[in-house]
Amino acid sequence: MSLGNETSVSHRAAPVTHARAPGSIEQALDRIAGDPLVGGWAAMATIVERGESTVRNWANPTTPESIPLDLALRLDLAWQKAGLVGAPIRDAYNGLADQLREAEFGCQMELLRAAAVFARENGEAEEWAMLAALPEATVADIDKAVQETSHAVAHGQGLLSIYRRLRRSRSRGPP
Repeated sequence: MSLGNETSVSHRAAPVTHARAPGSIEQALDRIAGDPLVGGWAAMATIVERGESTVRNWANPTTPESIPLDLALRLDLAWQKAGLVGAPIRDAYNGLADQLREAEFGCQMELLRAAAVFARENGEAEEWAMLAALPEATVADIDKAVQETSHAVAHGQGLLSIYRRLRRSRSRGPP
């Protein structure tokens, strides 16, 4: 006999949510699935002509499966067909490639950035050196030339430091 105050107990396990690394392919898949315009995991499975569990496994960082490139392109295209901006899987891949490139060629990338800053600072120092050389130059112009030259020298010292690290580096591939 039921008194109406019993509670139903489910013995089904709750779905486990796995943390996905920011910027990862898994997070990109999760983002696609979570947008109502795309339609969730079932819609993604239909788009790539695979089972929903397979698609979910691609987004699970604890499983060995990963999404094939041609199917990743289909999902990014579905994202765009839904009127959404970007391409989550491509964007994640580009971010991961940038991280690997930075890890492999970090010192050289740092050199490129530092060389650009040095070129700008050196140009400013040259400009103020020429202005300070004019007959009508003021003390303020000369002070500015000293300041800009000091900045250029400091950035030049930074370049020298990077050159020394590059000399010691084993990885010398192109950036």
